[in-house]
Amino acid sequence: MRSCAERDTCSTTRGRSGYIVRKSYLFRKKVRRKLPARARVPMERAIRVNEVWSMDFVSDSLAGGRKFRVLTIIDDFTRFCPGMAVSSSLPARRVTRFLDEVAYISGYPERIRVDNGPEFISRDFSSWARKRGIEVEYIRPGKPTDNSFIESFNGKFRDECLNENWFMSIQESRRVIEPEGPIFLSWQEDRLG
Repeated sequence: MRSCAERDTCSTTRGRSGYIVRKSYLFRKKVRRKLPARARVPMERAIRVNEVWSMDFVSDSLAGGRKFRVLTIIDDFTRFCPGMAVSSSLPARRVTRFLDEVAYISGYPERIRVDNGPEFISRDFSSWARKRGIEVEYIRPGKPTDNSFIESFNGKFRDECLNENWFMSIQESRRVIEPEGPIFLSWQEDRLG
């Protein structure tokens, strides 16, 4: 093995030890942290306003090819969207700051149902929820149907809003998409109407 590692043309993998020898460099394999398995339980229906909010992200591109993301929030009881945040980057701190702004108007939910995205499994998001007494329900990894209300909302939002508009800038997308935007208001009225 040593002679193989000394030559620059050789590549060897040692599965048991977890080391990779490649072109005389020694690498330690990265071990992916597994998420804990979540039990399959039937989704409880919300029976009052602000009992359960579902949240997820939708991605799209501007005319110039730049990506942006939209944080969508929906109240599971009323199917009303209390807010949407549009940005090219939405880390956990920005998400929690936005949720505080939304809660100032409509109040905090008792529970939030989310997927296992990095924004939602971060320490910032967990501590924010714990300080406000909000229970965070994580869906099973790879099972978006466990969060069906927001997935249905996102599909309609993409078909009826994102696919119908060609945004030139993030400011323009904010003007149209965020709850004060004219298209969002008419779209929300049609959807609930």
